[in-house]
Formats: sequence, C-alpha cells, structure tokens
Amino acid sequence: MHWVIQTNIHRENGYEAFINAIKRRNLPHTFVKYIPIFHMMEPDINPENPVIGMGCYNMYQVTKEKNWKPGIFVNENFHYSKWKEHWGDHLLNPDAVVMKFGGPHAFFVDDVQSFDFNQGIFVRPCEDSKSFAGMKTTYTEFFKWRKKVLDLGDDCGCTIKKDMDILIAPLKEIYREYRFFVVDGKVITGSLYKAGTRVYSEECTERDVLWFAWRMAERWQPDRAFALDIAMTPDGFKIIEINSINSSGFYACDMSKVVEALEDLIKSDIYYGRF
Repeated sequence: MHWVIQTNIHRENGYEAFINAIKRRNLPHTFVKYIPIFHMMEPDINPENPVIGMGCYNMYQVTKEKNWKPGIFVNENFHYSKWKEHWGDHLLNPDAVVMKFGGPHAFFVDDVQSFDFNQGIFVRPCEDSKSFAGMKTTYTEFFKWRKKVLDLGDDCGCTIKKDMDILIAPLKEIYREYRFFVVDGKVITGSLYKAGTRVYSEECTERDVLWFAWRMAERWQPDRAFALDIAMTPDGFKIIEINSINSSGFYACDMSKVVEALEDLIKSDIYYGRF
C-alpha cells in the first residue's frame, strides 16, 4: 500500500513514531502538502491503488476525486445520529439536540428546555467534518458567535455552512479521556490524553477502559477503521465521539501497531480480490 502523508499540519509527539513505523517497514510513501485555497496536494501524485491518505480531513475530497482506495475511512456512519442509533445510552451525550447551524433560534429554545444553562453547553458538528472544533460554551456566547459566522454568508470561504447539522448538549463531568484506534473490529492501541484539565500522552493499559472499548467495537463499527474516544465519568465509561482514523491525533498510541493493522487489512482485501 502507498501511504500519502500530509506534512503541513501540526506535528504532535506521535507523528515521528508514525513516520518511523512506515520507514522501518520500507513501505512506499510520499510526503505532500495540502493547499486549501486550491483544494489540491503538492506534489500532485497518482500512485496506483491501494493508497491511503493521512492528514487533514479536507484530503478526503482529493482522495475521492483520485479514486484512491481505501483513501480515507469516512462515510455517512460518522454522523452523530448513527452513533446514537447503535450505541444509545453508551454515548456521553445521548441527550443532545440536533439542529441546523443556521436553523431558527426558536427551534433551539423549544428543544432544550431541560438544559441547565448555568452549567453551559457543548457544541460540535454532527459529522467528522472538522468544520469547527467541539466547544464548551454558554447559550449566550454560542449564539453571538453563530450570528457572526452567519453574517459572513456561505460565499466567504468559511467551512461552516448554515445547513450543516450540529449537536448541542448539556455539559457532562469527565474525569479522564482516552483515544483508541480500531481496525476490522479490533481495538489495536489506545492512549490516555486528558485527566481532568491536564493534558497527558500516555499509552493506555487500563483493563477496564480497554474492555469497554472492545465491547463497543463489537457492538458496532462505522467503518473498517476508525478512532474511538472514550470518557471516564461519574456514570462509568461513555463514548465521546468517533473520528476518521486518517485525520485523528495519535497521542501516545502505538503507531507501529496501527500501521501493521492497516497493512494487514489491505493485504486481506488484495488476497480476496477486492483490489
């Protein structure tokens, strides 16, 4: 498999470990830059399938246009409504309200009467679009910001569109946050990345949260590879969100295991004639 790796993004601690895992195996790879204004990669390459892209979410459109397979693992299952359908109360925010970003203000008010606005709200896109980062905010501040964005109009080049789905939920208490990488239904590796307000980068070896991640992966997978974020809460472990494995932070996950798992996945596809 040919790995197309974006370089003009923030290089976190796990980035070097990921690159070293690629080089140790002598896997074919190309480093590229994504140019947002032109919606293109530099250099413009056309390796033969199978090809996988690693970088920002916007690379998805490029890989789609080039018909790279597997390209980037993302589909309609990465929408919050699908998570809720399959994981229900195992979600951190099963009580979230879904609305259009530019939807009527009255719709929001009517649907969140049970929210305690003194505790604040959490807002994020329903899809793994990275249009804006999930935010903890207040009812008043969110609608001030929302108005500023809407006033710019859809032709301003902003990634936030008025017809995009967003979820709004009351804030929840979280003790610890973890990220896991799942490939073909198996939890490959995981990392603790936050404890309280402190940011961590520590490989996860905690049996109870690993077991929860395995159970949730057995219950449902949105795609053959994805990132699964889990929170430790007063009510036990809960799923925070899922993301594309291609554009998720690595933290202290064992990237050698991730590379090996994705390579094995594609080798299996080749063996069974899927490529």
